Amino acid sequence: DLDDFIDKFGPLFGDNLSRLQLSQLFMKIDADSNGNIDWDELSNYLFLSKQTEDASPDQWKLLSQHFKFPNDNSVCHKDMASASMYIPGADKYMTCGRDGSVRVWDALTLGHYKSFQNTHAWITDCGYLPQKKKVVLSAMDRTLTFLDLGRMNSFHLAGRLAINSQQGTPMCLDVIDGQNAIGSHFASEALVYGDSEG
Repeated sequence: DLDDFIDKFGPLFGDNLSRLQLSQLFMKIDADSNGNIDWDELSNYLFLSKQTEDASPDQWKLLSQHFKFPNDNSVCHKDMASASMYIPGADKYMTCGRDGSVRVWDALTLGHYKSFQNTHAWITDCGYLPQKKKVVLSAMDRTLTFLDLGRMNSFHLAGRLAINSQQGTPMCLDVIDGQNAIGSHFASEALVYGDSEG
């Protein structure tokens, strides 16, 4: 349980972590949220935390266990959400659905901020270009849609690229920061995607 974790494992994660930070760490490791950490959960956390740079407890947000979703069902996706991401430039979360809809949520309260329809095709992934302040959506209709955040996080359509029918459907996106990537040949950031053809 939480008290045992803080007593036994707290010193292993550093003496400078407060009880609140250790509680947040416990919740992050407790993958099934049953109030106990088993060996699989602990070993998975230790393995995966070495692979990510954002393992700092300072970057976690603690929600009360009594947290209630502040929105009614009318603003939720009607079909399964197929992609999600955090947009640091806007301090918002974005979720994209199989029905082609996009929802934007406030990062602090998870309150609904905005909804819009991309196309009617399943959105396969989304990405954020921080230097350009643009969001990119890939969809099953072989399009890449670029949204400009603008001044007031307006998410205006900046352009849509149709991918040649000789190429596969874009299934996943990633952004490479050319200035910080080892061995990168890009002067700034680059958008890469993986398609259904591999």
